[in-house]
Amino acid sequence: MQVLLVFCSRLLCMFFTVRTRVTVCTTSRTTTTNRAQGYPADNTTHIRQSNHEEIVQMNHAGSHSGTRTGSCGYTSFQPMTCPSNFLDSRPRLAPLLVLLLAFACISGCRPRPVRIAIIPQTTGTPLWGPMFDGARLAATDQHVSIYWNAPTSEDNIKAQIALLERVIHSKKYSGIILAPDHDLALMSAVQDAEAAHIPVVIVSTGLRLPPNGDLSYVLNNDAEGGKWAANYLGKLLHGHGTVAVIGIDPAILGNLQRERSFETTLHESYPNISIAARRFGDYNVPHQTQIAASILKRFPSISAIVAVNPAAERGTWNTLLADDKTHRVKVIGFDQDIVVDGEGQIRINAIVCQNTYKIGQLAVQELLDRIHHRRVAPVTFVSPVLRTSSPTSSNAATDAHQAGASS
Repeated sequence: MQVLLVFCSRLLCMFFTVRTRVTVCTTSRTTTTNRAQGYPADNTTHIRQSNHEEIVQMNHAGSHSGTRTGSCGYTSFQPMTCPSNFLDSRPRLAPLLVLLLAFACISGCRPRPVRIAIIPQTTGTPLWGPMFDGARLAATDQHVSIYWNAPTSEDNIKAQIALLERVIHSKKYSGIILAPDHDLALMSAVQDAEAAHIPVVIVSTGLRLPPNGDLSYVLNNDAEGGKWAANYLGKLLHGHGTVAVIGIDPAILGNLQRERSFETTLHESYPNISIAARRFGDYNVPHQTQIAASILKRFPSISAIVAVNPAAERGTWNTLLADDKTHRVKVIGFDQDIVVDGEGQIRINAIVCQNTYKIGQLAVQELLDRIHHRRVAPVTFVSPVLRTSSPTSSNAATDAHQAGASS
């Protein structure tokens, strides 16, 4: 676009700096008549000026200054002014020039695309892939350019902080969407973005920062998900049994909320189901596999394991496969992972999935509202989705959904 504008400006400059103007008849008869009357042919001299602009000057050989009239045409020499019929003397170039200027103006008036940086906890997983699709849908026809990048694993907190700081210091982005890997470690970098007046939307799980003019939240409703998991498990166990909860991560606020909601609902609605063990977790699958194995060894008659993060979910499944106990021990997981087979059926009894597709869509819409100074809600909760392992449990899943929604 800049090249086109420069071209048009140079073309205008060339036209308006012409020193002489020549109007001649273009028919072959006129040229022949002029030569027959003794007028020499015009010589075209190209003069290269110091400003690298080329001016074409038409000169007659001889001393024919003034005006010569006849049946063919005339030649007149005028001072450096723009003639009143300037465009008329160039009938072919005038329309082209007008079109070029119009195109340049229209193209130049288009809004520049808004650049948004999206930094999830990691990429290439069933949890975060849909968020990119939802964000891309919301950006359609909105002149939005999306930068998508994340650490290679959820526990690489330093890499996520470095990505966020790089985005802030580049000053290229109008807004940031962040799914934090840690509720405390990311606070300082987010405050740096606020100080730079870059709107930030925190998604999936929260931070220990209150919402304000440049900070808002689009969160998974983990409290609701915990209720759904408790109600569904209570129906699977018919109100009796023992449960182990693994994968508890104090650094993720959403993880703590779902675990507390699960235990509270289970205690209130199913008092005959007891919690035999609680284990802290991380995003290291081999470590979570060892924890699940130790649970099964210490509590061989355990009725169910509830895994409140994806690594614990995968580690529990690996352990049950190795011990051939996949049908005896019930498993409830949180956050979609690889526990989905080739036919789309989940391998464990139930999983409370984040609706990251909708989260990404709402986050982009909210960020655009903030960029354009429109009012947004400080906190928005998105309900999760309860998926079960077989069609026979669909009724139980529906009952759990309704019980969680009504409680």
